[in-house]
Amino acid sequence: SERQILGVKTEAGYFLAPDNGVLKYIFDELPRCQVISINQRRFFLSEVSQTFHGRDIFAPVAAHLSKGENFYNLGSPTKAFFKGTVWHPTRNKSSIEGRIIYVDRFGNLISNISKRLFDDLTKRRTFVIQVGKWQLEQIIGSFVQGGKEHFLAYFDSSGFLGFSFYGANAQQKTGLKVGEPVRVTVN
Repeated sequence: SERQILGVKTEAGYFLAPDNGVLKYIFDELPRCQVISINQRRFFLSEVSQTFHGRDIFAPVAAHLSKGENFYNLGSPTKAFFKGTVWHPTRNKSSIEGRIIYVDRFGNLISNISKRLFDDLTKRRTFVIQVGKWQLEQIIGSFVQGGKEHFLAYFDSSGFLGFSFYGANAQQKTGLKVGEPVRVTVN
């Protein structure tokens, strides 16, 4: 893709990511970071495919960093990158208000509501999740549990509340997009 690749140096360590807004939480939580556009091809694999930048660019650059390469040798300092919008969930004693913050390559909709926050609110009580016109009262452990053509709530591998259709693209089927509200209410 033509999107630039960013390197971010923080007090906590280094981050590498495409310039698509995914680093917005890093910028919000660690505002004193240094950002470069990774553009020094000598640190990439000799042949870079159009579809596998994880292997051809990210992994070699990360390897160079881990071996002590100077961060600033990897690219040029930049302030021209997509900062995104940071949405933090809010909570009161009976509900959590969050948002869809990401759509993965399968069309699953990922919210900013963590499992920890969800569990802290629900404490094994019954709940209702409202997202768009859908109301869900159950979290599944695997997509197969929900069956085909059912809108499902689950926790993704990073521990965030997500929504899916088993075997289908949830974004296409629902029309929901990044920024849509998600509400969890306990009964």
